[in-house]
Amino acid sequence: PPSKRPRRPSHCQLRVFMLEPWIIAMYYLGIGQTKTTAKAGGTTAKAGKGVPWFAFGFIGVATYNSIFGIAPGLQKTFTMLSAGFLGSAMAALGLDTDLVKVKSLGWKPIVLAFALWANLLGMGLLVSRVLVGM
Repeated sequence: PPSKRPRRPSHCQLRVFMLEPWIIAMYYLGIGQTKTTAKAGGTTAKAGKGVPWFAFGFIGVATYNSIFGIAPGLQKTFTMLSAGFLGSAMAALGLDTDLVKVKSLGWKPIVLAFALWANLLGMGLLVSRVLVGM
């Protein structure tokens, strides 16, 4: 019988899985959230965007797949659904972008965005090559 060697994660799985602790930490540290809002009665309360449930869901599915495995047919279906959802999310972000407002900010934020994109791309490649060895 063929031996059951553990599967190595793909570059994409590894990069996305490495994001999960950061997303959860940013939520619990309140990074990027409105700090306080006024409530009736003069008290203040922390207002945020909500718990990043997708991150916990992703960790759960990755753990399940690592322990029990998901049938190849289902993996193919989930991969196609995932690509469709990602494309929809990217389209929604693009539709919400006002290029006039972006241009009015000046060149510094655009350069910063490009630098952050390049850093994410470069560091993702470096870490995946170090951890996966490809």
